[in-house]
Amino acid sequence: AYFYLCPVVVSGALPSLIRGYDLGIVGAALLPTKRHFDLSEVQVQLLVAMVMPIAAAGSLIAGSIADRFGRKLGLLLATVVIGVALITMGAAESFDTLLAGRCIAGIGLGMTFVIPSMYCAEISPRHVRGTITMLNPVFTMAGLPLGFLGGLLLKSWRAAFFSVAVLCGLAILLLMLIPDSPRWLMAQGRKAEATSVLHNTVSTSAEEPAREAIAAQRLAEIRKDMEMSKTQRVATWSELFYSSENTENLKTGLVFAALCPLVGVEAVFLYIVYSLDIFGVSEKDANIVGIVMGLLHLLGNVFTTSVIDNPKFGRRGPLLAGAL
Repeated sequence: AYFYLCPVVVSGALPSLIRGYDLGIVGAALLPTKRHFDLSEVQVQLLVAMVMPIAAAGSLIAGSIADRFGRKLGLLLATVVIGVALITMGAAESFDTLLAGRCIAGIGLGMTFVIPSMYCAEISPRHVRGTITMLNPVFTMAGLPLGFLGGLLLKSWRAAFFSVAVLCGLAILLLMLIPDSPRWLMAQGRKAEATSVLHNTVSTSAEEPAREAIAAQRLAEIRKDMEMSKTQRVATWSELFYSSENTENLKTGLVFAALCPLVGVEAVFLYIVYSLDIFGVSEKDANIVGIVMGLLHLLGNVFTTSVIDNPKFGRRGPLLAGAL
């Protein structure tokens, strides 16, 4: 089953890798792009900052797109949007075109915050679901140093942006080969296809009748969960925000969710080459610093993934350690 599952979940997580690679590439190419277009400080800030609110909007529509058209098509759409956007940026002859490309990229990048995790969770067996779902942040962190490495090896800022589009093209080819998630297939009434996907994720060490029984059991669990989702009443916005039993937990969750991006980790990566240039560090050395920072970020993410289910550490321990 792992020979089937591994290529599928790796392909499904590729948009997350592209998101990290895009972040590294933009950080590496920001300074030469500024020099080429003779951008003002305000224009540089717009180029960096505009992607975030648009990515937020992209993440909000991602769930609806994935529910209506499927997780697979959602992954493909996000990847195509990013690829088209980076081609636009690479071919830009003016700041307006450059900014437009970055804004378009924001839509696809926002979708990659949602759909890859959704796909990996729904196609994975329950006993490895948590680990496989965590592949997405790991892939994002892996893309960061690769992006700075691309900026180091590619001598042109245009080539750097085009390299993201090339990676998107490779991802699209692989995404076209993967199946859609069993849950979405069931929601569309495509039971035979859902059963086939679930059957392929069952260990091949089991006898064929046992594999069919396990696949049927997982299918029944999906059907039961879908029926419960239809019958259970969804809480209203007022109940969610003003209910006494939800208020404390909701406030804590919202503050935590807001503080994570407000810390400015992404801004550090985006401005690392640009900032070090002010202090006389060469562009080559600044990219090397970006690679090292990205690798350390990846190491921390891999470590957290390995201990997050350990009762000795739990969720709170890594969170406090990261904050320190």
